[in-house]
Amino acid sequence: LRSLCGLGESHDDEVEAAPAQHQASAAEVQSLVSLSTAALAQAVDVSAKSLAQFLALRKERNNLLSLSQMKALYALCVSFMSFAGPISPPFALKQFLSLQLKAFLDARHEELKKALVNALDCERFVVCDVGADRQQAVNRLVSGKAFLGEAANPTNSNGISSSSSSSFNSTGNSSSSNTSSNITSNTSSAKAKEARPVVVEGQEYRVCSSVLLLTDHVLQYLDVAHAFPVVLGEVVGRVGEGVRLYNTRLQQLILGAQAIQSSSKLKSITAKHLGVTAQSLSYTLTLLPHVRLVLSAHGNEKQQLLLCELDRAQAEVWEHLQLVLNKFVALVGEMVDQGGARLRGVDWDHLATALPAAGGNSGVG
Repeated sequence: LRSLCGLGESHDDEVEAAPAQHQASAAEVQSLVSLSTAALAQAVDVSAKSLAQFLALRKERNNLLSLSQMKALYALCVSFMSFAGPISPPFALKQFLSLQLKAFLDARHEELKKALVNALDCERFVVCDVGADRQQAVNRLVSGKAFLGEAANPTNSNGISSSSSSSFNSTGNSSSSNTSSNITSNTSSAKAKEARPVVVEGQEYRVCSSVLLLTDHVLQYLDVAHAFPVVLGEVVGRVGEGVRLYNTRLQQLILGAQAIQSSSKLKSITAKHLGVTAQSLSYTLTLLPHVRLVLSAHGNEKQQLLLCELDRAQAEVWEHLQLVLNKFVALVGEMVDQGGARLRGVDWDHLATALPAAGGNSGVG
């Protein structure tokens, strides 16, 4: 009956066709996976090229971003590269991102150099009051707790390092000038009371305002090195260049007496000016080893070789300090010699007899 109805023959055909259909389905799935992988790789390539072109077209405008905005852009690109890496490594995007970060650092460095030179030209070499927020930033750097992550370095803290993102903004000159004006206002407000020194490793330093601005810039560079490890080598060079620029210009102003013709219009270079300069240089020498330690902790062996730039800058600051101290000793010696010439003309025997008489007439004694 099954043979007459054709049921048996149909069942045998289905049994024989099942393995063939299974093989055909597996081949289709494999083909679909291959096509999907190729399409995904092409989509990733197109997206990476588009993002790289976007960075190239907006290179100049991206240089005007704040540090927090550049961090967000960097994090977005790194997240995309982490996703795209196993599929199709975006080498072009990585290269453009590195170039963008270097251009961003160069633009900010030029603005900070101008601000530092302007601050030095207006420097009157008086002791500046060091606020609690600046002291806290220095303490974090010296203790090694700075730049260890967001938890150790909150964005809204009072330290200078956390505010560096606002200093690296689209109006770099105005932000740097605001920093200079804040230092100047602290100096003027401290005239009515004794200016607070900056303390490093238990040692007090009575420094001028320009060296505090240099400290702000160095802390900003350390923040950049922490956020963008790919430009650590460039950061080391910029820190060394900033310290050497400050040291060279300071030497011209004090030892070269150019402060008399600068915007500060000093009448002369006095022993007080030399003392404040010596304190500022000593403070810089004490702080530089801690800066070097932070940079070395973020770099590899090749990048650490670049730290010799900081060593050379530190050696130049040390030589400058010795020259200032020698000048100070010579100036004090001249004052003693001038005072000695007047003292030699005094009749001490007459004074010895005149002073008791004057005291008796006045009822003293």
